[in-house]
Amino acid sequence: MTEGCQLLSFKVNEETHLIDLDFNAATGEYIRSMGTTGEIQIIGCIINTYLETYDCDGIKLTEEGKVLQTSHGANYDGYSGIMSF
Repeated sequence: MTEGCQLLSFKVNEETHLIDLDFNAATGEYIRSMGTTGEIQIIGCIINTYLETYDCDGIKLTEEGKVLQTSHGANYDGYSGIMSF
């Protein structure tokens, strides 16, 4: 990630094994600047790293409290599980 990218909030629900991550707009802009392959790789790395580190089943990514959308139309509405590349 680049300077200016920030994680605004991070919550782990230990009962449901779900994670909520909220990033600032600069992070969303950085992800959208990468092209389709780059977007998939960076989002997959974020998702997989947090799920494996905190032993959780799902993660929801948001951008300043709203659904994270990529420049190519991917919509991260809801919880995602481990991604395969």
